[in-house]
Amino acid sequence: NIRHLPVVDKGKMVGLLTIKDILKIEPSLFELLVEKFELREETRKPIDRIISREAICQGCGAYAEDIKKVKGSLLCERCAAEA
Repeated sequence: NIRHLPVVDKGKMVGLLTIKDILKIEPSLFELLVEKFELREETRKPIDRIISREAICQGCGAYAEDIKKVKGSLLCERCAAEA
């Protein structure tokens, strides 16, 4: 269960990558992450508690720092206003 990946440049560690960093760059990985959590966390806690306020909007596919749950979907402010 890896939470941080080291970023190495010329043999020196220059930073750490988190799942948030990866999702900002590649939002399509969100669905894979959700599936993994649903399989592993099914008996412990619902996926809604795993996801904080940051997620990929299920309306437009963009990364949003202030996601809202509207009619069962996680939406960014713009998509929530249109729903």
